[in-house]
Amino acid sequence: MLNKKSATQGEDKRSLSIDPRATYDASTLYLYAPLEWENVEVTLYDAYGNVLFTEVVILSPVAYRIELDGFGVKDFMVELTTDEADYYGEFSL
Repeated sequence: MLNKKSATQGEDKRSLSIDPRATYDASTLYLYAPLEWENVEVTLYDAYGNVLFTEVVILSPVAYRIELDGFGVKDFMVELTTDEADYYGEFSL
């Protein structure tokens, strides 16, 4: 689950949210969006705030995957930055 950090104006009152979602398993982080979102900056941090990964991507209903095995850490924060809002989530393997 991702939390919204900031937004431009007002609250989202739609019956179906278009906010992005994140899930993970033992070695992979999956990022989704109900609709296609272009120019989403994805940044992955360790527990100390060090940047492990950053990339500008397109999110869609098809999962964008980040393999977590090679980072050598167990606690992460992911941040998604768009023109409209920032989203973040913390997770541990």
